[in-house]
Amino acid sequence: SARSHWESVRRFEADHPIALFHLYMSFIEQGQPPEQDAVEGLERALRLAPYDTRIRLATARQQLNDQRFAAVVQTLAPWIFDPRLADDSAAREMLDTARRALE
Repeated sequence: SARSHWESVRRFEADHPIALFHLYMSFIEQGQPPEQDAVEGLERALRLAPYDTRIRLATARQQLNDQRFAAVVQTLAPWIFDPRLADDSAAREMLDTARRALE
């Protein structure tokens, strides 16, 4: 399965952001809630590859699902002045939702 493949990669490449991201996504793609270590791995992947938009959006989405609104703002805040966010309505919506929840 895809998950076992990415778990194997993670054993050899513990700090590889793509492996951490795909391990997390294997839960999402199978419609299962991700295990805590997969969520922590996703957040580690963002620290390792802050430039990766897929990892940043997946992290913000998970934080929103976990009702960690301040974390969502922190995750998406670097994009406030980034032209990519202007065209990304999902990211803008997540950021707006988190900000409203913090009011």
